[in-house]
Amino acid sequence: MRQNKIAICGMIFLMLMLILLACHSTAEKPITLTVEYPYPNEFYKRYAYPFERHFPLIDIQVIPKADQTSTVDIRYFNSLSAYKELSDSGGLLHLEPLIQQEPSQWKNISPIMTDILTFNTENGLYGLAPSFSSCAIFYNKDLFAKYKIPLPKNRSTWGDIFELASRFPAQADDGKPLYGFKSNYYENIGIALIMRWGQTEGLRFIDPNTLKIQMNTPAWKRIWSKTMDALRSGRIYKETQPTEGEMELDPIYTGQAAMELQSEGAASNFNINQHFEGGQTIHWDMVTVPVDPRNPDYSDYYSIGEIYGISAAAASERQKAAWELLKWIVQGGADASLDMDYGLTARTDLSASVKGHDLSPLTMLKASPNNVNPYDFVHYEIINALKSVGNEIVEDVIAGKLTIDEALIQIEAQGQQAVDAAAITVSHVEAN
Repeated sequence: MRQNKIAICGMIFLMLMLILLACHSTAEKPITLTVEYPYPNEFYKRYAYPFERHFPLIDIQVIPKADQTSTVDIRYFNSLSAYKELSDSGGLLHLEPLIQQEPSQWKNISPIMTDILTFNTENGLYGLAPSFSSCAIFYNKDLFAKYKIPLPKNRSTWGDIFELASRFPAQADDGKPLYGFKSNYYENIGIALIMRWGQTEGLRFIDPNTLKIQMNTPAWKRIWSKTMDALRSGRIYKETQPTEGEMELDPIYTGQAAMELQSEGAASNFNINQHFEGGQTIHWDMVTVPVDPRNPDYSDYYSIGEIYGISAAAASERQKAAWELLKWIVQGGADASLDMDYGLTARTDLSASVKGHDLSPLTMLKASPNNVNPYDFVHYEIINALKSVGNEIVEDVIAGKLTIDEALIQIEAQGQQAVDAAAITVSHVEAN
């Protein structure tokens, strides 16, 4: 009897060892993941090589360009519209169930990033990003003190910012122009400011499906009227700036602008630009971007230009490996960049900093669930054609050649012609 028990125990032990060996063999099976990314060398350096050292049995193959029918395991998107298109068509794996299985690993990931990517699909979260971009209003503390003007505040409206800007004199003591506010636009600035104010308040000026212009409304008229007042004051910078060739420093860096709306990169540029010709040592600070007064805790200035999703068509074992790589990219298994070259890291425990400055206005506001950014839905050439016509109309209003009522009628008529012509051109180019 004792011998039988020993034999049975031995058989059970042997079976357990075989099962463990089988599991170990399965787990140790090498796998190759295919990843879509336009610049393979960059991806290998930032993510793949460190990941492969940590997961030696997973090999990464980067494919520069893949169409929607390609069988890559991880898809890459540089725009929310492309991400939305594939996720809504069922081409991406739903990620929320995977995140819910390991919540502790995601407690230090910014909800700004996940909210943006959730808001831009029909049914949840299908992608992740290692970083995102934001904007803030940077201001020159010395100019505000010199002219005894109250400092800008977080959660100001566009009207608040323009009113502050109008308090500054038109010239500095040295006779050079002085501006109360400069936007982050470099051409067609008047109409761009009008459109941006409307976007902040959730207004559309173009239907993304029909491309029909709609601006002749009471809400748009109010924005036109207040922006025209600000532009006429001369305190809003509206000169066209070169975007290539020899570049001039923005007036915020030369002491000629009290406020400027810029992305997170400006926080590092103050120290750099003071060493260039015309640059000055600026004592600066920042506040949040303008907000919709009805929703003052939200910003629609967040953007994401590097999104990854797992292909729904990938085999299950490849999806598991792809999930490990996706976590590595987002959670910072690779060295997380804090120099803002790629934007603001999605990791809240590794927030970027600039000595002596509070950068919280860049992330203080929640991501707005209402995205009406026209560039996410309409080809940029079409929007730019409308801006070109629209800015001429703005200049006519400033010069007193048109009333605002006449301008609203003209932009719907002439703007529609420009949009229709641009749409035909774009369709021909895309067809070829």
